[in-house]
Amino acid sequence: MKHELFPLSELEPGQMRTAVVDGIEVLVARDRDGTVYALRNRCAHSGARLSGGRLLEKVVGDDVDEYELTDELVVRCPWHGYEYELPTGRCIADPRRVRVRAYPLTVEDGTIWLEKGK
Repeated sequence: MKHELFPLSELEPGQMRTAVVDGIEVLVARDRDGTVYALRNRCAHSGARLSGGRLLEKVVGDDVDEYELTDELVVRCPWHGYEYELPTGRCIADPRRVRVRAYPLTVEDGTIWLEKGK
């Protein structure tokens, strides 16, 4: 079932905001390239609202003191710093076991729509 959220024009690249769909609070974030993503607005670690956190550049590196910032944004939890990938909801620190639910979005006629099953 598709749910109308809000106009895309109300969410600039690098910003995030929340919406409620069927009683579930969802974080909607827009990457720098304009792509929009939706995650459940609840950290898998301790339940903090991810919307109270920040969007930051993803850090990658293979060794201590060797890292670089990417163009990809992640959302960082405000309580303990857990970071989640916007497209998948997977936690950067433990992607196989820790994740938040990601929801598919579409943009039609300038409006963001969320697809949610029953």
